[in-house]
Amino acid sequence: MTASAAATDVFGVWATKDGTGHVEIAPCGQSACGTVIWGEPGSGAPTDEKNPDPALRSRQIIGLRILGNFTRSPSGWVNGRIYDPKSGNTYRSEMAAQANGALHVKGCIAPMLCRTEVWRRVR
Repeated sequence: MTASAAATDVFGVWATKDGTGHVEIAPCGQSACGTVIWGEPGSGAPTDEKNPDPALRSRQIIGLRILGNFTRSPSGWVNGRIYDPKSGNTYRSEMAAQANGALHVKGCIAPMLCRTEVWRRVR
């Protein structure tokens, strides 16, 4: 896979690691952005209740942009941000499509303190 193909292969719809959400990743200017487009059915429409800004806690999760500000690199997308609505925290992030069709999404709270999730392509 070429560097260009690796960078653009992140575009599409991905199931999060636990399968409870789908995120659509699309071009966003020169960057890539990800928006929640589906959530596991539950009671009512979930909101961003853990957001540190009280004015944003009533936002619905569906339609919420959780990925943004990424820069294209030879290995994928770097220097981005990922927002976790389950905790209300935002982390530095990188993401890269893998040869097996998975997407590795890394979130870091410090340079050496990171966690990588494997997302599965839905479409």
